[in-house]
This record gives sequence, structure tokens and C-alpha cells, in this order.
Amino acid sequence: MDALLTDPAASVAAARASEPVTVDPALAELAAGLDPDALTAEKAARLPAFPGLDAARGLSSRTAPVPALLDSLPPRLKERMLTEFIGLLPRI
Repeated sequence: MDALLTDPAASVAAARASEPVTVDPALAELAAGLDPDALTAEKAARLPAFPGLDAARGLSSRTAPVPALLDSLPPRLKERMLTEFIGLLPRI
């Protein structure tokens, strides 16, 4: 964040030079099969390789896969997953 605030042009150049964000098809399939009404914080925390989040190491250096995954989901599930993702952040 400091680099973004200090040198916006360099931050934009670095973002443009990054590889395109893709969603792991297996993870997207797993997420799409979830029932938003049955998704609990505990279930969300156990999702394998939640993009951008690793409970052992904290946030990844690249969190762009999080919104990419969320964009691939139906609206109700997207809202629930986003809520659970934000809820996981204090635990890291």
C-alpha cells in the first residue's frame, strides 16, 4: 500500500506487467456447488486454497484471484462468500 501511495505510476506499471488473473477451474466448480444458505464461517475457512488466503501464511502477495473467483459465482453465493472471506481476515 505504501508503494501505491508513494508512486502510483510505478504501481500501475507493475499491475499491467502482472500475469492475467485466472480462476482455478476446480476451485470455481467447488465454489459454484456451495449452497449460500448452508455456508458457515467454518466451512469457508476449510475451502481448499481459497485464492489469496492461506491460513498458515496469511494473505498472499497477490489477492486478485479473490474478486475473480467471486465474479464467477451467482449473486447470492458471491455475497455470502465475500462476507465469509472478510470474516476470515481477522483470524490470520
